[in-house]
Amino acid sequence: MKNKWGWIVCLSAAALMLAEPAWAAGKAGGKTADGLALFIMLGAGITAFIVWGRATFPHIARRADKVVGDNTAWKPFWVGLVNAVAAFLLAAFLGKIGKAGAPPVGLLAVLVLVGAAVTAFRGGMAVWPSYGHRVLGADDAPTDFQATLAGGGLLTGMLLLFPVGFVFFAYVLVRSLGIGVLMLVNGQKQPAEQTG
Repeated sequence: MKNKWGWIVCLSAAALMLAEPAWAAGKAGGKTADGLALFIMLGAGITAFIVWGRATFPHIARRADKVVGDNTAWKPFWVGLVNAVAAFLLAAFLGKIGKAGAPPVGLLAVLVLVGAAVTAFRGGMAVWPSYGHRVLGADDAPTDFQATLAGGGLLTGMLLLFPVGFVFFAYVLVRSLGIGVLMLVNGQKQPAEQTG
């Protein structure tokens, strides 16, 4: 296991060391380097938030892990897709009304998108480690922290493979939203089942 972690740490360090010069070169006019640095920072930033979320809200992370374990891979995706489309249509509709002369309604559009992002974040607390466990294998029994970092490295690397990586990353985000929605739905069902 130490050998595998050595490679993961080396690759992660190399990616981060390449990001800073690429970002600096991008400011000088290189759009490719600018995009590369942006994708690496986006993936590393989301992974950092997921690690922070799992450490700060372990009860939410456990609930998210349970939803992943209780459902097939496609159910959260379809639930997330329906909810993503509904959220974006509602936000676009409210934003249009807000631009037409009702700014408080435009604020509602932002709140709908923030709500969708928070819900996806809650689901992402289970998705990132699930991919990490797949990468590291069940034999090594990695900790959730190790699995989250490995999953984040995998997903960050996928962002660099355009356009296939973007499609897969979008799938992961939609699936995260679906898991977050299923957490909300399952959370409302549990108290009713316990009292009856």
